[in-house]
Amino acid sequence: MEALLEKLIRVYRREIRIYREIQELVVRQKEAILSGASYGEVNESLRAKRDLLLEIERLESEIRNEKELWQRRNRSHDGDSAATLMVLLAVVTESVEGILEAERENELLLTTRRRRGLKPAIGSERARRRYQVHESVEGS
Repeated sequence: MEALLEKLIRVYRREIRIYREIQELVVRQKEAILSGASYGEVNESLRAKRDLLLEIERLESEIRNEKELWQRRNRSHDGDSAATLMVLLAVVTESVEGILEAERENELLLTTRRRRGLKPAIGSERARRRYQVHESVEGS
């Protein structure tokens, strides 16, 4: 049973790292939406998230049998490994819930942007030139 728990622990630690990467992508996606980035740029983060989710799916398929065995026997096994596994499962759950909430926010932002036909934010170089023109007009 200990070897089974160690395998599950190892996989869930990896999944948590992947979920953190996904959380970072969701944050960057929100920043891209708010900055008026092109839909192509927003879609890049969607593709990257999809790839990470496919990795999680692969990991989950690797431990399907172990998970079933653990679920059948978990009541009979106490100890540090079992406690560690339960903590990791709670972190996975919290990560997924946080990602889903942030994804809903991004979806609302993107939907609002599409409805209002918002144009991309002005580029930094263009903004600098406009500021210089404005500054020179005021200085004259």
